[in-house]
Amino acid sequence: MTVDSTSGPQQPGSTARTALVAMAVAAAVSYNSWILGPLVPELPLTTSLASEYGSPVWRLSWVFRLGDLFTAMLLVGVVVLGTRMHLACTRATSRPLAVARIIFVALSAVFAVATLFDASFPMPCPYMTTSAAALDSPECLTVAHYVHEFTSGTVGTVAVAAMAVVAVMQFVLVGKATGTAQAVPDKSLLPAGSRLHGTGTEPAAGGFPGRMYRVPMLIVAVFFALACLYCTGSFFFGGWPLVGIVQRLSLVANSLWWVLAVTGWLASGAAAIPDDPPAAHQG
Repeated sequence: MTVDSTSGPQQPGSTARTALVAMAVAAAVSYNSWILGPLVPELPLTTSLASEYGSPVWRLSWVFRLGDLFTAMLLVGVVVLGTRMHLACTRATSRPLAVARIIFVALSAVFAVATLFDASFPMPCPYMTTSAAALDSPECLTVAHYVHEFTSGTVGTVAVAAMAVVAVMQFVLVGKATGTAQAVPDKSLLPAGSRLHGTGTEPAAGGFPGRMYRVPMLIVAVFFALACLYCTGSFFFGGWPLVGIVQRLSLVANSLWWVLAVTGWLASGAAAIPDDPPAAHQG
């Protein structure tokens, strides 16, 4: 009996691939629930932070909190499914590439968990509509305030770190690995009945986005890092111009990068997906 990898229009594992992309895109959309900002007209677009929409002082804050929680749950799903697919993909062809891959998976998990906590503990008092004296009061300096402040910073920091790791992999480690040895499919990691997509010798050795995704992802990553620096400077040094716009654009950039990371990896042809039964014929 032989496995027919060409029969029928659907590739094996298409359900898992479609689910992963759908979750990533849905998370990217819900992550930008700030587009519903007109529901809270008290917060100016140019100077307020997107997380202020989720403050319980607003009547419709539940809409934004629900969007954030939905995003967090989708991200957890993306990390779990993506990691399962990723580890069953190909064996990294160098130790630095293997280490970088582990670091990226770990950062992805921290990003998802931090987002979940960030959504679960909304900002109790919005900065824009709360006096300085009230912001320092016990009513505002609650456990939720400190958790939200810590997890918000963690999300941004981890995202920048993940982008940096992937950039190093794309521009340095993958080239060195494929230049010295071919990426060999690690069939021992594949669940029974699964098959490899692609040859395993693409530029995305080790299962990361290939060459056509390198420059777009790097541009988005650089913009996101600069936007994070701008927002951080505004927080510590007092209200820089258009910080609200910059922060919202950073959310768009962050979402776009993760969607590119997922779709770029799947498009590389290196993914091994176990959950669809393969088509077979006698031969």
